[in-house]
Order: sequence, then C-alpha cells, then structure tokens
Amino acid sequence: MQRRRRASIRGGSLVAVIIMLAVIGGGVYGLNRHKQELEREAYAYATATAERLLFAHDPNYLTRNFSAVAALDFPPSRQDILIARLIEAREPARPITFEGEVRFESYFFSPSADFHAHLLFAGGPGNLVLKISHPGDRWQIDSISVNWNFSGVH
Repeated sequence: MQRRRRASIRGGSLVAVIIMLAVIGGGVYGLNRHKQELEREAYAYATATAERLLFAHDPNYLTRNFSAVAALDFPPSRQDILIARLIEAREPARPITFEGEVRFESYFFSPSADFHAHLLFAGGPGNLVLKISHPGDRWQIDSISVNWNFSGVH
C-alpha cells in the first residue's frame, strides 16, 4: 500500500514538473514572438514615416507622432520649414530602405530604434536619420534629420 502511494506521489510530481516546464516554455516562446513582431513593426513604422514625409509631405504627421521631448526640440515652425524644404527638394527615388537596429530596454520590452536611410533625390544624394521608440501603446518619433547636399536646395 505504501509503495503504491509513493509511486502516485512521484507520478504526480512528474506531471506537475512537466506542466510547469510547458508553461514556462510557452511563455518564452510567446515573448520571443512578441519581440520579433515589435522589430517588424519598427521597420514598418520607419517606412511609413518616410512615406508620409518624403512623398506625401504631410505636415500633421510629425505633430501626431513626435514624442513629448521631440515636440519641444522640433517646434511647429521648424516642422513647417522641413516640409517646405522637402517639397522644394522633390521626391527621392523609391524604395526607401532603412539600416539600423532595434534595441530593447529589457530583453522583451520598451523597444527603440536608430535607423538610417540613404536617399537619392533628383539633385543628388541625401540621408534620413530617424530615432523611434515604443514606450507604451504606440510608436513615436524621438528625433528626425533629413539632409542633402546638392546645389539649388539646402
């Protein structure tokens, strides 16, 4: 009788350990999938930002997507100047391809990214440098810089 009880306890413990390992494994798998999804979202957000600014010249996009600090560093007058200069420079060649990396504050949460894109305007080459983050429920622009070096437009 006592032997049967010990085997039952050992069997129950083994089942509990297997269930715990399955739950932990599922959690790690889910967190890794979430991390990969956020990395894809970062590149998609950078591409959408480039489209809205370089091709659609949307003046409200920056206002809606700036972080609080970026909004202070890049007031509406400066945003208007940037959009006017982009219109004057005309559209760069497509597609816009970003290089850079997505970093996470902890291993899975609070992603941020530094991206760089080489642009080819009709008048010459340029660069787009974009820093974004996802501190809560949406991506936001922390800093942006667009520059080019060709005659006629500065």
